[in-house]
Amino acid sequence: MKVTVIALGLAAMLGTSPAAAQEPPPLGTRLPKRSEPQGMQFSARSAALAGQEYANCLVEKRGTHARAMLLATTADEVGKAERSLFARGLSCQQVTGFSEMSDTRIINAEPPLMRGMLAESALRSERQQIAALPALPLQKVYSRPWLGMTGRNAIVDEMAVCITDTNPAATGRLLATSQYSKEEGEAFAALSPSFAPCLRAGARLQANRPSMRAALADAMFHRLNEPAVAAVPPTEKP
Repeated sequence: MKVTVIALGLAAMLGTSPAAAQEPPPLGTRLPKRSEPQGMQFSARSAALAGQEYANCLVEKRGTHARAMLLATTADEVGKAERSLFARGLSCQQVTGFSEMSDTRIINAEPPLMRGMLAESALRSERQQIAALPALPLQKVYSRPWLGMTGRNAIVDEMAVCITDTNPAATGRLLATSQYSKEEGEAFAALSPSFAPCLRAGARLQANRPSMRAALADAMFHRLNEPAVAAVPPTEKP
């Protein structure tokens, strides 16, 4: 069975197996182990890799528009960049094989996940810059002008910005792994001590690993591509 990734605006369509449509377990301050069967891990990982290949193609061929969409701070700016990024005339169809699946269905890569994949693609050539980023003190506020454009809950984005600021090295190591890999699980476990200090007081995190990874990629892209934000006196909880 073959899978084809086709651009349909921000809701990019992934052809994958029924098992891939199921979400990984929720992500909290303690990361649960995956409990799904090995075949499900295989199909979900293959779909994620196919989506990342598609994002890599978009960034390679229309990187200016991809970066403009990520950096946009208004809905009009996002829409304009999106129309240019996904305009006709660009072949970014990637064909990825599944060795164990024969059935197919269509699922959506939602805008927040698509943003994360585009951000990861844009960061591929900036590994050295990420490794050189200093850890910043914990701040009181982590609001950013672009947060309202991501489609995520603001709590998740603020947490991702905080983690990226205070622990950029571990964030970079996570983004260097492949999704659904053993290395990704280990990187999340190493990064987990940064979750609680960065979670808004009184809030409870409801996010799975792909969603959190996408938010972290978005935040890392902005840290490298935006002017430094003025420091706020540190506090125990942002």
